[in-house]
Amino acid sequence: MAKYCIYILFFAFYHSIAFSQYKIIYLLHGQGSDERIFSELVFPDEFSVIPLRYDTISRFYSMKGLAQKLTKNIDKNNEITLIGVSLGGMLAVEMSKIIPCKHTIIVSSAKTKYDLPLRYTFQKIVPIYKIIPPILIKKSSNLAQKIVEKDRKTKKLLFNQMLSDKKASFYKYSIPMIIFWRNKIVPPNVIHIHGTKDHTLPMRKIKKIDITIQNGSHMMILTRSNELNKHILSIINQ
Repeated sequence: MAKYCIYILFFAFYHSIAFSQYKIIYLLHGQGSDERIFSELVFPDEFSVIPLRYDTISRFYSMKGLAQKLTKNIDKNNEITLIGVSLGGMLAVEMSKIIPCKHTIIVSSAKTKYDLPLRYTFQKIVPIYKIIPPILIKKSSNLAQKIVEKDRKTKKLLFNQMLSDKKASFYKYSIPMIIFWRNKIVPPNVIHIHGTKDHTLPMRKIKKIDITIQNGSHMMILTRSNELNKHILSIINQ
């Protein structure tokens, strides 16, 4: 009888280990950044944190197509949380339409094409980006960031390093990804965090925001990391 009980206990233990779910957070960076954009965030030990890289893309990628490619790197047998910033948030929305996610948190981003400012619609009609060399697009993006999102100066060195390390071709090819993004569906698990002083993706165009950060800019994932971290922890611990 004792031997039989040991077998039962062993089987129960093995079953709990074999079929238990891990909690995994996948991080998706923006157009002018990389995984260092999340460097100020701190996550509980029970979460495995994995940054997804997509620094090399071709001119043929769409938002949906890149999202489909990225989902191949996701361990779908575990509890998944996606956290995306800017372009990464748009990718996270597309990915959450493909795979089951417990949480999809987007920061300084857009849920659908309707959240995008008019300059993207204008470029769809007048695609001036096509005739501009990639290196000029990269330099203009750097300049625009400095002018429009002024609070970046608090993390100036890191922002400059991320922009410098980015391939110019990524800027060139990611522009049409955003311009021709057609998504109209907001998955039910998406939580949108946005700042009132975001000049890159202005708050006035966004249909619904779940958490508003007063005076938060497009760079607030780094410049307001403590406040963002509290909100993110509150979400993922639910």
